[in-house]
Amino acid sequence: MNRIFIAPLLSLTLIAAPVLSDTRDEVFEIVEAVSVGEPLSELPEDLHAPEMIEFFYHGRDYQLAWQDRATIQPVLALLGKSVEHGLDPEDYHYSTLRALEKEWHKRILRKDRVRARFDVLLSDAVLLYARHLIQGKVDPTQMESSWNYEKRDFSAERVSQRLNDAISTGTLLEDLESMAPAFAFYQGLQDELKRYQTLAENGAFAVVPTDTVLKAGMRHANVVPLRASLVRLNLLPASDSDHFDEELKAALASIGEARVTAVLCT
Repeated sequence: MNRIFIAPLLSLTLIAAPVLSDTRDEVFEIVEAVSVGEPLSELPEDLHAPEMIEFFYHGRDYQLAWQDRATIQPVLALLGKSVEHGLDPEDYHYSTLRALEKEWHKRILRKDRVRARFDVLLSDAVLLYARHLIQGKVDPTQMESSWNYEKRDFSAERVSQRLNDAISTGTLLEDLESMAPAFAFYQGLQDELKRYQTLAENGAFAVVPTDTVLKAGMRHANVVPLRASLVRLNLLPASDSDHFDEELKAALASIGEARVTAVLCT
């Protein structure tokens, strides 16, 4: 009786083992190419966090990080919602990963570099997303010379290990979300961003051509759509005037003042 059950299990083991070995070798080849700066023709897009990729896969002996759709789908959904932090999902290979994920699912038990490529790209996306949540995407001192807030500490090796641990314990989503700033000012910025995104989705903003710099006192056709947007925001009375008057100037200035006040009071 026991032989009936042992034989199928043994055959499954023999089938699965080469797959794991093959994908490990494929991941290793990609990471090795990254470490020596070789061009990655195997990947459909360039990696954004190559130094973290090395730490990440070395820490897991180059085994696949993303083994099943139950883990992958929530992570892809989280990257898609990066707009809630003012980020762009396409910075995290979003469309490419969605396309590769379909191929990955088709070839789950076959030797195919699709699995390795998908795995490395998704890891790169998650690692970069983590870095952006911790440190931000841009250097604030390049936008505002008087910026004097201390930059949050970031260690590529430490964060890579942290994410590996989170994948092992099934707490990756919670761990990633905990990396975003937790203070009220940041939450206020998120709330204001969501408000403007909702307004944009509902067509509140007219497209203002950028071919001319508009200045107070001038008349120009581009003033009309600018004024229309402010009317929809209830910052100006309805008008189709093309005059950049003092009332329009004051309405534009009030946007920044009102939003900063709203954030600070959150």
